[in-house]
Amino acid sequence: MKAAVVASHHPYFSFYQMHADTLPPDSIPKGRPAVVISKQGIDSKVDYDAEDIIHISLKDQKVYLRNKAIVQYGAIVIQAGSMEVDFRNNLVIAEGIPDSSGTMVQLPTFEEGSQAFSGKKITYNYKTHQGHIVGIETQQGDLFVQGAQTKYIGKQANPEKNHDIIYNENALVSTCNQDHKHFGIRSRKQKVIPGKMVIVGPSNLEIANIPTPLWLPFGFFPITNERAAGFIFPKDYEYSPQLGYGLANLGYFLPINPYMNATFSGDIYLRGTWRAMGRVDYKKRYKFNGNFSLQFADRRQEAPNSTLIQSNKSIKLNWRHTQDPKAHPYNTIGGNIDIQTNNFESLNNNDYESATRSQLTSNLSFNRNFPNSPFVLNTSFQHSQNTQTRQVTINFPNMDLRMRRIFPFKSPGGGDKWYEKISLTYSATARNQITATDTTLFSKETLKNAQYGFRHDIRSEATLRFLKYFNITPFIDYKEDIYFKTLEKSFDPNPVIDTTYLTSEDGDTLDLLIDTLSFGSVNSMQQFGPTSLRQYNTGLSLFSTIYGTALFKSGWLRGFRHVMQPSLTLSYSPDYTGPAFDYFREVQNESGELETYSIFEGGAGLRRPSSGGKNLQIGYGIDNNFEAKVYNKKREEENKIKLFNRIGVRGNVNLAADSLQFSPLNISGPTTLFNGMTTVNINAQYDYYALNDRGQRKNTFYYEETGKPLRFVSASATFNTTVTVPRLRQLLEKNKSPDKKEKTAGEGLEDLWKIINGLNLRHNITFQKRLNEPQGIDTLEVTVHTLALSIQRIALSPNWGIAIGNISYNFKNKNLFYPDFTVTRNLHCWEMGMSWQPARGTYNFYLRVRPGSLGFLEIPYRKNNIDSQFRF
Repeated sequence: MKAAVVASHHPYFSFYQMHADTLPPDSIPKGRPAVVISKQGIDSKVDYDAEDIIHISLKDQKVYLRNKAIVQYGAIVIQAGSMEVDFRNNLVIAEGIPDSSGTMVQLPTFEEGSQAFSGKKITYNYKTHQGHIVGIETQQGDLFVQGAQTKYIGKQANPEKNHDIIYNENALVSTCNQDHKHFGIRSRKQKVIPGKMVIVGPSNLEIANIPTPLWLPFGFFPITNERAAGFIFPKDYEYSPQLGYGLANLGYFLPINPYMNATFSGDIYLRGTWRAMGRVDYKKRYKFNGNFSLQFADRRQEAPNSTLIQSNKSIKLNWRHTQDPKAHPYNTIGGNIDIQTNNFESLNNNDYESATRSQLTSNLSFNRNFPNSPFVLNTSFQHSQNTQTRQVTINFPNMDLRMRRIFPFKSPGGGDKWYEKISLTYSATARNQITATDTTLFSKETLKNAQYGFRHDIRSEATLRFLKYFNITPFIDYKEDIYFKTLEKSFDPNPVIDTTYLTSEDGDTLDLLIDTLSFGSVNSMQQFGPTSLRQYNTGLSLFSTIYGTALFKSGWLRGFRHVMQPSLTLSYSPDYTGPAFDYFREVQNESGELETYSIFEGGAGLRRPSSGGKNLQIGYGIDNNFEAKVYNKKREEENKIKLFNRIGVRGNVNLAADSLQFSPLNISGPTTLFNGMTTVNINAQYDYYALNDRGQRKNTFYYEETGKPLRFVSASATFNTTVTVPRLRQLLEKNKSPDKKEKTAGEGLEDLWKIINGLNLRHNITFQKRLNEPQGIDTLEVTVHTLALSIQRIALSPNWGIAIGNISYNFKNKNLFYPDFTVTRNLHCWEMGMSWQPARGTYNFYLRVRPGSLGFLEIPYRKNNIDSQFRF
């Protein structure tokens, strides 16, 4: 049964009155009075409904509803098992009803727009938009709020503030969604501004309805989905015997504009150790996105066997920028910068990646394509850093101007003359190089020793068809490097002499021994000013492709294909060691002997002149690709597989050399096995020349001594296998017949795949064979053999999980390398876990609220790497 109250008696509604003298005659229906609504009346009708009982009392102006009762007034919807609507006082009183067992069911709920809450009893005045709730429960964001007594004030009651307000008494705030909360923060007084924040007075943390000793004088919890400035509560605290008590990740969040926000956070310990971080994240749709962070840390501890305090300061700089491909048609900027000093990551973090990463690289570049032009400009910052040797190399600024291949003699109509195939390419590079250790990187001396220079290359070539099946390419190269710092060495004749007097037993001098320890010293000085290093190279190359195919009608092998690509190159370059170039000079060393040095030593990472003399070289090579076609009986189809992607045989002959003209012959190539899960790299080396008694190459062909054309030197084969569960599953499913695949598929097998989905297994092994001369003994050894396992997460049960960041075993050295274990237990709204890195002697136990508005509640216990006690 449904009803709607459209009007009521005084004081809010006045029933009809006739005003025939003031209204147009045709506007008043005959036999019907006009209705005049009071200005104090409500602005919308009140709809109500119930399933069992609807009782209307005209005398009291009340409606009584029972069983699935509902009242709707505008955007407000109230539902309950029992409800009373008082039109005289504009009240709705809602309660639950008992079921057959006496349990209260159909407890009242209140909805208005995005706001919804429930309680044991709700009294609401739809005229003033205020209400009283007993036993409220509402959800604000990820927070669940329970209150004993609640006053609700709708935003219509205070249009100036334009938001609802909920006042709670004896309230509990929690992120647990169960009826009986596993934990919460209980406060005597509480104010909730839906969509904005929860403000509490003096509060106490409860776990399983048991108060804990943890009290808060006040607190506020943002519940808005919009970005807002505010403090970041520390998510971790620690007691370290070396560092003292400390707080981690204490900070402040600041939204700068709609596209950018900043985070400032840090760690602080009572014994002086601290870390500070500033991070800026930015993103503009269809334009760019990225982040920039800068961290400073000072780890202070007592020096061994001393009361002095050691200070280990470190810095980490990181910038990542990505430009959207649609942002600009000609300009592109992007890349990353990752620089640290004093092993910042390993010193301050314990995870596998931070503790074991030995190489840091950066590459940030700006590219400009000039429209309607063959030129491309690239400006870049490049950096490489080894955390083991602590050597840092920075190339900045780097500027490269490149001209794409052009054909200067090609006619507009596109002719086929030989000279129209002549092409020209050009490139110019300006480079500045800084080399230092990570602790001296920002010193004045490092900047003073920076090396800078300029180079440009010009190459002209033409590819011509020769005898139908061959391509011949003559070429000319000109390379010039301009150094602004060169090296000048001089000898300082300041001999060091050791004089020994030989005397007899009676003290008479018998002889005098003079030993010259050094004839002087070599001084090195930098000469400033541009100096050019010019190098020339010319020649021609011959290239062809030969195909061989064999097909079979039966058997598992249905076809075989061999593609050969032979090449021959003749090149010439002059002797740069001669006095005409003045690239090499001589200086007397401390032993009195003359030694040769290059004036370009220690330059700006540019090219060096060749010290091998004149070069008239013939290079030869042949690349081989092998493919096969096999028949799969299960799937009744033919599949093409690659046996070897590219097996290359290469060598060269220097006709200008007076001896040992033939270089060793190198054979190398990769292939893949098991559908790409295993990569195999094969390398072998043979030599045309024999060895002397000291195991050195001599100018005698091996064939002349043994009758064999080549002497075996060494060979190696490297197998790198990476097995992931999705890749393994794909391989197994591919090899199954369709019928068997349908039979074996089931929920149990699918669940097993899901459990081990995060498993990653890596196996590396290298075999190397050498011939030890002159003993003539073959040795075969395994030079590398490692097995590594990492697991993102394996669900041992619905609540238990285990993860392995890395655990690897070196079979050659017989040791484990940096195991990293994590075990977690899901406690519904809490999480318990343990992590352990035995190689660093670090571990961490924690019990914390799962990530959310109350994620700062955590009980940790850890041992940092500075306090490590248990190591492998």
